[in-house]
Amino acid sequence: MTLSKRSSRDIKKRLYDFARKEYETKSPEYVEVRKAKGTKTFYRGPVPQLILTKYKAIAYTVFADYGTLCRLYYFNRDGFCIRDTSYSERDLIKIKNHLSKTSTKVLRYPKVEPKPTISNLSVKLDNKYAKMLADIEKITKVKITSRPIITLGSETEISPNFTNIFSRKGKFLEAPVNAENHSQINSILAYEAFQYVFHEMLNNEKLSQTLAPLGVLLYLSDIESVEFITSTINSIDWNKEHFYKDSRDKRREMISLFEYVKSIKEFIIQLELITNPVAFLELKADNLLKGFLAYLFSKIESKHRLVIFLQNEAVIASDNNELEEAANYLLLSSFLEIKSKEIGKITPKTLELSKHVSTSEPRGIIVYNLIIAMNTLHLSLLIKNWRSNHNLFPSKLELRFDEIVDLLFEKAIRINVEFSTRIFDKPGDIIIKIKNISDSIFGTFVTEDLHWTPRNSLELIGDKRKIRVKSLAPDMEATLIQPIIPKKEGTINFSNLGLRFNDPFGIKHYIKLTIPSLRIGRDL
Repeated sequence: MTLSKRSSRDIKKRLYDFARKEYETKSPEYVEVRKAKGTKTFYRGPVPQLILTKYKAIAYTVFADYGTLCRLYYFNRDGFCIRDTSYSERDLIKIKNHLSKTSTKVLRYPKVEPKPTISNLSVKLDNKYAKMLADIEKITKVKITSRPIITLGSETEISPNFTNIFSRKGKFLEAPVNAENHSQINSILAYEAFQYVFHEMLNNEKLSQTLAPLGVLLYLSDIESVEFITSTINSIDWNKEHFYKDSRDKRREMISLFEYVKSIKEFIIQLELITNPVAFLELKADNLLKGFLAYLFSKIESKHRLVIFLQNEAVIASDNNELEEAANYLLLSSFLEIKSKEIGKITPKTLELSKHVSTSEPRGIIVYNLIIAMNTLHLSLLIKNWRSNHNLFPSKLELRFDEIVDLLFEKAIRINVEFSTRIFDKPGDIIIKIKNISDSIFGTFVTEDLHWTPRNSLELIGDKRKIRVKSLAPDMEATLIQPIIPKKEGTINFSNLGLRFNDPFGIKHYIKLTIPSLRIGRDL
């Protein structure tokens, strides 16, 4: 006796009843009954492989969407549930795409898809905004500790000016309910993201709004976004061709833009050397943007771009007989020049401009003397002038001046490294010569131990040696000779060599100097 084959009607009734009960009792957004197009096709997606080996072939699924997660029930050809699996929001799109390709919809509860609620649209828009902020954070390494939440208002209308579409209300950004339908919603969200991050860094509304469109143009790569931003923001003569470049070039320039903003924060806002820096940045916002754009994709370092801006402002201030302000710009410019990896020294233009402000007392003369001392590495004179006049400058400048002095000490110590052996198992020496090319005496001068990687690539002959002298006078040279035996072929990389000493005023300094790599081979 054989069992009769289950009727198609019974199978569908069982599936439909299960789906309706799921929808009515658990309140998902919707429930779908779907029929698999083919077993092999269905198994090529994110369905657990366990089903292939432990259960019969899947013929139907019931899919319940809860918005932030989903549940998928697997049914055999007789309409019986053989397994169920929950998926997180992260996998939701992947599961939906898989089902649409490998199965057909048989029934849906509710039968008419519900109109998205304002809450759902708000979450969707806010997720886009959050993703953009996460991308900016990943690319630029700028830490975003908090962010506003996007909500949709039911009565607001879309403003013709896209920069005014969102309005801040406490911790929320409110937009019109139909904002997502805007053809350039990605550009608008990106503008809000950059404007928010720049404002967090600078605490200056005008400058943040001015720089934000450039951030968008460097972040988004589609032509429509470039056309939209450049045609809408009319205050700048954009060169659109710049923004059709390769996305990697644009990302590198986006990183430079954030470094530019960091330099503005560190040297203009935090140091408070410029009178009323908030008003200054609001007044000069367009010039700061143009100063960056003038060297777009030219590989000029961000600090160098800010140097050029400050030099131009010093010229304008000098022409207006505002010599003390001009002196302030030039002192900031000189600090940036020393800190810049690209420049590394006082530029001829800053030196030339400093002569014009030296007639202004007392600020102009002091700044001129400081700049000359930095340029000539007359460090004793530099420190003496600063200690005598630092009370005329904001207290926040003290720490930055100490950083500049340490950088100048690095430049005032000339290091020469020689290796008398480059052959495996052949003894030789590491010879390090250090010379003081400044006017300052370095007291209690000591070098730290040498370190290298791989650690077992060199064997010391005797103990580790170091330079230790009571003082390293101007033009004096000290030598470290460390006997070694190379024990491994390949490249040996040395850690930076640490130096400790006191300046003529008893202040302790610690700097590091670069040691070149050593390539070891065999004597052929």
